[in-house]
Amino acid sequence: MKIKELLLGISCFVMMAASMTGGTLAYFRDADGSVNVMTIGSVSIEQEEFERDANGNLKSGVTHAKFAIPVVGPIAWDETELEVNGTGCRVFTDELKNVLDHIVTVENTGKSDAYVRSIIAIEAPGYDEEDWIHVNLNENGVTYTEWIPLQIDGKEYICCTATYTEKLAPGIKAQPSMVQLFLDHAADNDYCAKFGGSWEILIKSQAMQAGGFSDAVTALNTVFGEVSQNNNPWEDLVIITGNEPERLIEALHSGKEIVFVTDIVEIPDAFDGKGGKITMKGVGQGSYAYLGFVPPMGEDTTVEDLTVSGYGFVEVGHYKKGGGDYTVNRLVLDKVIGTLTINDHAGKITSGFTQYGNAVLNDCIMTGTTAFAEHSDITTDIGCVNKTNTVVNRGKYGSMYLQAQAHVKLYDTEIGEIYSAAITTSNLGMLTIGAGTHVGTLYLIPPGKYPYALTIEEGATVDAIIYKGVTYTQDEWLAR
Repeated sequence: MKIKELLLGISCFVMMAASMTGGTLAYFRDADGSVNVMTIGSVSIEQEEFERDANGNLKSGVTHAKFAIPVVGPIAWDETELEVNGTGCRVFTDELKNVLDHIVTVENTGKSDAYVRSIIAIEAPGYDEEDWIHVNLNENGVTYTEWIPLQIDGKEYICCTATYTEKLAPGIKAQPSMVQLFLDHAADNDYCAKFGGSWEILIKSQAMQAGGFSDAVTALNTVFGEVSQNNNPWEDLVIITGNEPERLIEALHSGKEIVFVTDIVEIPDAFDGKGGKITMKGVGQGSYAYLGFVPPMGEDTTVEDLTVSGYGFVEVGHYKKGGGDYTVNRLVLDKVIGTLTINDHAGKITSGFTQYGNAVLNDCIMTGTTAFAEHSDITTDIGCVNKTNTVVNRGKYGSMYLQAQAHVKLYDTEIGEIYSAAITTSNLGMLTIGAGTHVGTLYLIPPGKYPYALTIEEGATVDAIIYKGVTYTQDEWLAR
């Protein structure tokens, strides 16, 4: 079905070209399905829907039982515009009967500028019918995608995304994205009967803290994903919006892919991901998407069989609470975009995974980590923190960073780059590259007594060692 778009000014759509990164995003909603907004970062919005009463005045809310009845009369605009949130919106003349009002706006109720979009889904049984659905949209400051078909609760819908091109300031109510809709004169009784007595119009709005992206479309598509048949807010899932480890674990164990849109999720007990996947959706600046495995003080824990991707970082132990003895089995970090940067001897460091205490990592894969913050000097998959002990058995890592007093031992491991900032004059930091391990490049950052702090065992290979601007082969380094 081709949808006739009736825009206020320009009768065409602009297709959003930005694509989602980091895999497919699944949305989560509460069991009652009542949630109509999703937010990332320190922002808060309210979605508002209006229709006019018999006197032509706006009233909050819309009639749920909207009947799909063909219009009668001439299709023409009213000479007087309808004012909504200080904006004049063209509406159809009263002589055109059976037009349905569905005026959709968004208010920024938070304290930060926000990028905002509304996702509009209109019931449309039979996509191959004639062009019988007409929608009055508003293109003044709003960008729309093309309509796509969706299946929601067994019904056929068409869907488009309306993105506000400018940041929405705190306390501001946006102009409408959608105003009206109607069925064409030509729609017959057989087609109207397919709606089952009422015409469903579903709207969800999303917002994220502005900043870090060049424009609203890129920002919202990157964080929430481009809306598609497989990525939309009406997937029958569960929203994780707070520190709710029990709900996250329950959903993960049911075989669903998890996305959490929250600053922090802390799991206090031993964790078995059962091969599931979590996609984090933090963007920094107040929403870091922190997934922490943090047992009570003095207790040990095991973490295993989990894949994590998206914007955020993963931690075993806690930087304030310290850590115990941890075993991490088959944890996969897949192209994580780190949202937290710390200062260390080598500059500003971003890592996708860190641990506090003593950890043994078995058969893990951590590759492709990048930094959300542009000012990060070094970005690595795993960061080894001061006064921690880490043993890595098998697995594959793109990169690793050692802080000043970290002790690390690697066995049968493939790793692309190691950045060691171990301060060794007091013999505090140690790195052992054990048998069966292959390292692409080892960067020894500060001057120090590395013969005492760095051990390369027989059966280990290091392609290049860079120290004080000089590149050594493994044999050259060992012969120093």
